[in-house]
This record gives sequence, structure tokens and C-alpha cells, in this order.
Amino acid sequence: MKNSLTKLLVSCAAVMSVAALMAVSAYADDAVTYDKASKTITNGAAAPAGLESGKQITILVQKETDSALTEGDIIYINQDAFTGTVPWATIVTADELANGNYYLKMGGEGVTAITSELFEVSDGESGEKVTAIMGDVDRSGGVAAKDAMLIARYAVGNEAAIAIVDKSVNSHKLADVDGNGTIAAKDAMLVARAAVGNETAMGYTVEVELDAADDEVPYTAE
Repeated sequence: MKNSLTKLLVSCAAVMSVAALMAVSAYADDAVTYDKASKTITNGAAAPAGLESGKQITILVQKETDSALTEGDIIYINQDAFTGTVPWATIVTADELANGNYYLKMGGEGVTAITSELFEVSDGESGEKVTAIMGDVDRSGGVAAKDAMLIARYAVGNEAAIAIVDKSVNSHKLADVDGNGTIAAKDAMLVARAAVGNETAMGYTVEVELDAADDEVPYTAE
């Protein structure tokens, strides 16, 4: 439940903790995610250092903004006393968050290092993941000569191969086995070698976790 700004100003400690939270920034690293369907923020960020049971903790979710923070920018705030349990692992928002960037910030009395995490909300973000093998372009469950052939043909502009490799963002990612941002003959060679058990090449055809939503998004060059 979203509290009003009035609660933020009930004590000097509250003012200081919230002011400190507003001043901290961070880069998105997937520690915090948002599921639109359930309106749930999942917070995997580390607890702020210095928290003690019985002391006030401040948990703030706000919109990213370049201007002064207003009440309308605050999505969620909790300033209850810390009981020793983790109250911030999941947060359910009253309304579905609009697409955009948000901060989840955590601080409080006695905290020596404030935690701040930037997370993005978008139509494709559901929190669901899918596992796949690098080089497994046809998604058969493993790398084979066919995958190497598709990648090799894609590298020279074969339209049929392009239709398969660019079918989705994930398919394109799986074809770039060396991760250099370009699908080339080297990628095809590595997959071909991995398909016959070359241990060095097999180091490139590892299992990866991808966003499930990107299976439905056709790849387009930037």
C-alpha cells in the first residue's frame, strides 16, 4: 500500500534516510525485475549494510526522473521497523506499472551503504526465462551439422538461412556463438567442431538463459 509523503516527514531520521535514497543512483543489472501480470516486483538485491533489528528501514520504489521527486513519482514506500526478516523480497504494486525505468532503493537508520537498483518495465518483460544451447539455431536441443550449415549460409546472405536465424531475437543470439556481435564463418566453424565433439569448440556451445519473450520478437538489425 502506497503511503503519502506525510509519513516521510514524521521524523528527522525519515527525512534524512529518504533524502539519502533519492541521491543514490545505480545501473540496471537484473537484480530487480517486474512482472506485469501479477504486478509484482521481485527484489534480489542485497540488504543494506548496517541494518539492525528494531531500527527503521526505508524501502522506496520511484519513477526515474531528471527533475525534483514529487509524490506522484513514488510508487511504493515502507518505513516500518526492521524485524530481522526480509520484507522486500517481493512487492506488489497497487496498479500495473507503465513502461519505463524505475528505482528500488533501500536504506534506514544505521545503514552504512544504501542499496539502489534501476529496473525497466516493458511490454516484453514477464520475468519468464527459457534455456537454450549456443549454436542451436533450429532449437532441436543440441548443436548439429545443420546448425553450422545455417550459420554459414546466413553469413553469406542466404535468404532461407536468414529467415531462420532472424526468426527471433533469441535465434539470432544463439547463432553468434563467439559473442562478438557478428554472425560469421567463425561461428559456423565452432558449431561444426562442437557437433563432432571438439572440446575447445564445445566451450562455446554452452547452455544459456534467455528472455522467453524474445522468442516471439523477430530480429531486426539496429
